[in-house]
Order: sequence, then structure tokens, then C-alpha cells
Amino acid sequence: MLETHRPHISLTPRLIGALYTEALVLADEARATFALADPAATARDTMAFACESLKVTTRLMQVIAWLLNRKAYLAGELGE
Repeated sequence: MLETHRPHISLTPRLIGALYTEALVLADEARATFALADPAATARDTMAFACESLKVTTRLMQVIAWLLNRKAYLAGELGE
């Protein structure tokens, strides 16, 4: 197996906090965008739009949950 060298990146509390804030803003913007569904769309298009909305918001919530977990860990509120 080929090993790749990646530089060590430290996830500091400040970086985690900034990423957490950005993820919350992005989730809100995604929600607002998906709220603009076309009322004249076909049932199939509406379903496809709803599925994409669910995929995007689910991934964003997973990122937010992970960042919140790291934030709590770095603050000493969680153990390994």
C-alpha cells in the first residue's frame, strides 16, 4: 500500500469554533435555498428536490455534530 505524506494539521479550539459557526451558517443558507422550491414543478421534480434537500441537510448536520463533539472534547467535557 502506498503511503502518502500529509502535513499534521492541528484542530485548535479556535479553528473548530470557526468551522462550527460556518457550518451553521451554511445549513441555514441551504435550508433557505431549498425553501424556494418551484410551486409549478411536477411531483417527480418536487420529490427529487426534497431528496436532494434531505441529503444536503443530513450531511451538514453530521458535520455540525462532529464539530460540536470535537469542541466538547477539546474543552475537556468529553473523554476519549
